[in-house]
Amino acid sequence: MDKRLTLRLSESLSDRLQSYATDHNQSMNSAILTAIELLLNQKDLKVSGFANFEQRNFIGQIVGAKDIDQTTGIITVRGLVYRYITENNEPVKAHKQYEVTNINGNIVIIKEREN
Repeated sequence: MDKRLTLRLSESLSDRLQSYATDHNQSMNSAILTAIELLLNQKDLKVSGFANFEQRNFIGQIVGAKDIDQTTGIITVRGLVYRYITENNEPVKAHKQYEVTNINGNIVIIKEREN
C-alpha cells in the first residue's frame, strides 16, 4: 500500500517542480518521486566515494522511449547524448519508461520501469 504525505513547498520550489514535471511529461507526484529517488541514489553513491559527474546527475533519471533511438543505439538523458544498453538486453518497448541504473564511460545502462 502506498503511503500519503502532505508537503509544504515554497512558491518558487513549486514552480520549479511544475516546470520540471511539464518538461518531462510527468505529474507533480511523479516528479517528486523522481527527485527523491535521484537524491537517494546520489547519497548512496557519494557515501561509497565512487560517484562521477554522470553518476551523480543521471542515475535514477527516468527516460521515455521517445528519447531512445534503437536504430542508432543512442539515448538522450537530460539533454546529453549517450550510447545505451538495457539491463536484460531486450529491445526498448514503445510507450514505456526506463530508469538509468548505471553509467560506464559513455554507455548508459537502463531498465524498464515498473509501474
